[in-house]
Amino acid sequence: MAAPFFLLDRPWRELPGLAYGQRDAAILCKAALAPGVQACLPALDQAMAAWLPDAVLDPFSGVPNEAGFATRVLQWVAAVVRHAGVPLFRPGHARPMGQVDSRAVYVLLVVPCLDAQSTMAALTWALSACALVFNGAATGAMATSSPA
Repeated sequence: MAAPFFLLDRPWRELPGLAYGQRDAAILCKAALAPGVQACLPALDQAMAAWLPDAVLDPFSGVPNEAGFATRVLQWVAAVVRHAGVPLFRPGHARPMGQVDSRAVYVLLVVPCLDAQSTMAALTWALSACALVFNGAATGAMATSSPA
């Protein structure tokens, strides 16, 4: 099995709102991303578009960095949450933390939420789907798991 590409540090915490650019409640957590993880972004977008064809994604200008990749994951989390019928107006964002070592680039994730448990479930699903792509699994394997 390949090394993990995206790990969330524990504990995450829920913020009531008006923090880190969010107007609503948000989940704040630190993530460790494998350097170069953004190389699998085209395959990820293709696989996720098959799942959620109505998802609205912000286009990238140029090649995204690891924080750009994390932001894309948050856009997919927002799409999953919206697909479940929960209103969500912003996908959240990732901020580089300036910490880098040979194994990881660290980013701060700010994920808007109405219900922390369901948002974390959507994030967990999105990360599992990303792992299939990152680890070279066939995108057809995603058909056995539903986002909602």
